[in-house]
Amino acid sequence: MSKSNIPVVIGAGLTGSLISLSLSKHGIEHVLVGAKPNDTMRPGESLNLLAPAGLRYLLGDSDSYYEKNTIRIYDVDREFTCNFDVSKMTVGAGMLTWFYKGLGYPPDNYLYHVDRISLDKEACEKATDSACCHHVSGNVKGLSYDEARDTITELYIDDMCIAPSHVFDATNNFALVPRQIGLHKEIQEEKTRLVFTHYCRHDDPGDEEFPYDGWVDDTHILLLEEEADGVDGKMWLIAMGRMMSMGITVDLDTIGTHSTEDIMRLAEAAAARRGLAFRPNYPEHAPAMDRPVHYHVYERCAGKNWMLSGTTAISAMWTTSSGVGMSVEAAYLAPHFIKRPQRVRKHMETSIGNLHRLHKVHEDFFGTHRRNISDMEYLRIADSLIQRNVVQTARNAYFSDRWASRQIARTVNWLFDIGVLKVTNYCTLRDGSRLSDLEAAS
Repeated sequence: MSKSNIPVVIGAGLTGSLISLSLSKHGIEHVLVGAKPNDTMRPGESLNLLAPAGLRYLLGDSDSYYEKNTIRIYDVDREFTCNFDVSKMTVGAGMLTWFYKGLGYPPDNYLYHVDRISLDKEACEKATDSACCHHVSGNVKGLSYDEARDTITELYIDDMCIAPSHVFDATNNFALVPRQIGLHKEIQEEKTRLVFTHYCRHDDPGDEEFPYDGWVDDTHILLLEEEADGVDGKMWLIAMGRMMSMGITVDLDTIGTHSTEDIMRLAEAAAARRGLAFRPNYPEHAPAMDRPVHYHVYERCAGKNWMLSGTTAISAMWTTSSGVGMSVEAAYLAPHFIKRPQRVRKHMETSIGNLHRLHKVHEDFFGTHRRNISDMEYLRIADSLIQRNVVQTARNAYFSDRWASRQIARTVNWLFDIGVLKVTNYCTLRDGSRLSDLEAAS
């Protein structure tokens, strides 16, 4: 292996592995640096519209995928439902099936929940099996950066020095390149506290054991309030076969008043209060992860020969389901960055700007300001969030190998921009107070 003039991917997690797979598909020899994924739990198990098509393109079918049909949002006094069966999505007067076919995506573009532990391992194994990939399990200790040319000239990997042609930083929150070259980071909101674990059972549950048919195919987002639930926070429930993922983000100040076990008990009770009692079906749980998190965006996402990939460049509120989607987008773009860095950099700046704005919308949609939003406005915002997902999925086809797909993507986005296409009346609202109904029924 030549130690010079070769692309280097830093980080062998999901983002780095997908970039490696994409480079290999384009016949580009490269170095993948970093330890292979272990059994540590990882958030990011509910995917947006873009991620499934990319995963199938890069990985093919996998036992790590679980079909996702609906997102259900449970507030204290209202419940929203957004069905993600793509074949039933109404956009203006038409259907979206033609849209996915035209972009080169499979027409049955189902959304997924994914088991990140097995998915990350599978992606890394497939990446390192390629003859185009040279895996180095060490760590990048430092780098040389030519500020005048905005170019990374050398990488120091344990006792090895590589002069890279291009560098893809997939180190996520570690942010190796931004720290080494001094990029400014904007914090999008104050740090929050994430408590996250997996509950499990020994056999596969049947639908009859759950509150309604198809319950295990839905992403459940619960908005908790101190008065009703004993804690303010945003919570998810995601079922994946014998495993149930539960996570909750709360204000970091809560760390002084509640232990990890306290928060888990409050979250379980809040779910049961909304008719989502899951503990009888999932009696055991892994040790919980309890850590501070923050959402950030860097001043720049790419330079002359370096690119911040996935959540290294930007991290957004988990409700956006954008983490794996960002990894997929980075993988799509990596081969093109080597050939047309300026064009890819401009595309990335637009994508990151869109996600930054989406994060701000989610802050209001899922934050304390939601109490001031009327039901009709809430539904309008929900439709707009779906539309942003569709538009971003189309934008990713700008770099398709198919000329027709590139033209369709630009036309579709133009039609959305001028208002000819619009996602409307897509999400539904359950009237009345959810908690009051359940308490009365009990």
